[in-house]
Amino acid sequence: GVFPVAGPHTIAGPGGGFGADRGDHRHEGQDIPAAIGTPVVAPLAGTVLTTAYQRGGAGFYVVIDTDDGRSFFFAHCRGNSTAVTASQRVAAGQQLCLVGTSGRSTGPHLHFEIWTGGWRRDKNSRPVDPLPQLRAWQR
Repeated sequence: GVFPVAGPHTIAGPGGGFGADRGDHRHEGQDIPAAIGTPVVAPLAGTVLTTAYQRGGAGFYVVIDTDDGRSFFFAHCRGNSTAVTASQRVAAGQQLCLVGTSGRSTGPHLHFEIWTGGWRRDKNSRPVDPLPQLRAWQR
């Protein structure tokens, strides 16, 4: 796999990690601070499920269903930087969007989630802590 931020980045501490208390919900992913405009890439090959915009939350985002059966969610992309469309096949390392701070964001970063059972598909869908996978991809 390929790390989802293709450039200088950090991995946020506990406040930006999986399960962090957000008042009205628990954080379902891992924040990866990076400079605005840094490429966000597909870690694994798959198919784009959707691209959309959520003003009060994720901002501009991309969801891909990977060939290994997981779903990846990439949020807070820079406005108008989405480089893929729904149903498009993507290769590992292919650019999806650029790091931004759209939606409900406190600064430039990628919010990254890994889901099993599909991204918010049904009661069996669930997010899993992406930190171990991110650390493996950094090597």
